[in-house]
Amino acid sequence: MARGEVDPFIKGVEREIGPDRVSTLPEDLLSFSYDAQHIRGKPSAVVRPRSVEEAEAALRLAVEHNQQIVPRGAGTGLSGGAVPLDNAVVLDLAGLDRIIDIDERDFVAVVEPGVVTEKLHEAVEEKGLFYPPDPASMSACTIGGNVAENAGGPRALKYGTTSEYLLGLDVFAPAFGRMRLGGRTIKNVTGYDLVRTICGSEGTLAVVLEATLKLLPLPPARRTLFCAFSDLKT
Repeated sequence: MARGEVDPFIKGVEREIGPDRVSTLPEDLLSFSYDAQHIRGKPSAVVRPRSVEEAEAALRLAVEHNQQIVPRGAGTGLSGGAVPLDNAVVLDLAGLDRIIDIDERDFVAVVEPGVVTEKLHEAVEEKGLFYPPDPASMSACTIGGNVAENAGGPRALKYGTTSEYLLGLDVFAPAFGRMRLGGRTIKNVTGYDLVRTICGSEGTLAVVLEATLKLLPLPPARRTLFCAFSDLKT
C-alpha cells in the first residue's frame, strides 16, 4: 500500500477498534522499527489487534486511507520482512495467538498467525502428532512469520519447509479484501496455487490471518547426527 493519510487512519482505528489498540508513543515506535537485524525503519504508528476481526477492520481502514501497512509477528526474521518503511504503520499480529483446532483424525491444525511455533509443537505432540518445521527461533517466532518467510530449520533436510505443510490460508489482500485459499486437503487443484504463492512473500502480497497446517504422526524416537569434515572438498 502506498503512503497515505496517517492521522485519519489512526483516528479510524481508535473509533472502530479502540484507542488502546493503536500507539504512537516513541518507545513503541522504536521497539517496532527493526527485526533481528540492524536495519531500522521509522513507523508512524503501531496497531495491535486482539482478534482477526480487529485486524481485518484495521486493514480495511488502511485501504480506505491508502495507508501503508507492514505486518509483524515476533520480529525474529533476518530478511527485513517486518522492518517498516518510513511512515508505514506496523500491524502487530502477536495478539492473534489462538490454536483454533487440532484434528487428530485428519492430521490438521488450524491456528492464528501469532501462535508461537514451539507452542504449536507442544500442543500437537501432546496428541501424538508432529509439526516438522523447526526454525532456530521457534521458541519466539510465530506461524504467521513462518508462512511469510517460508521458514525451515534443521529438520527441513528430511521434512521440508513451511510450504510443505501449508494446506490453507485466511488472508487479507489490499486489492481483494479477505479471502480463504486452499482448504483442509492435500489434493486441491481448483485454480492457481495461491497458498504457496503467498508463502515466502514476506508480507508483500497479503496479511495472514489464519493458517491450516498439515500434521504427521509423532516419530517414536529422535536422533541427532553430527558430521565433521577435515576440509570443504571432502
